[in-house]
Amino acid sequence: MDNRWLFFNSLKNISVVKADHDKTGSLQDAVIDLQSGEIALYTLSSGGFLGLGGDRVALPPDALQFAGDEARLLADSASLDRAPGTATAWPEHMDSTFIEDVHRHWGYRKNRSL
Repeated sequence: MDNRWLFFNSLKNISVVKADHDKTGSLQDAVIDLQSGEIALYTLSSGGFLGLGGDRVALPPDALQFAGDEARLLADSASLDRAPGTATAWPEHMDSTFIEDVHRHWGYRKNRSL
């Protein structure tokens, strides 16, 4: 069976694990580039209780590897701790500068201009 496809609704609450298989949070949302139709960012929610009071972190698609019902974070804990989009630094409105900063933080380059 080919597991390359996922319904957008199923994306929410997929567990995200680090390389050591410890759960670091869950996917909560995705930011779509309306010009290309591609996912520009995922939002990772961690901490809190029932989705309240936790941090949200922005992840570029290349920072995750999907396998079954979870996604593996392809980065170290230090990068996660310093990631853009924590509760204190989340932008009110999404813009290309923020998306480019997120990609740069994780060591990826956004291939298209937004």
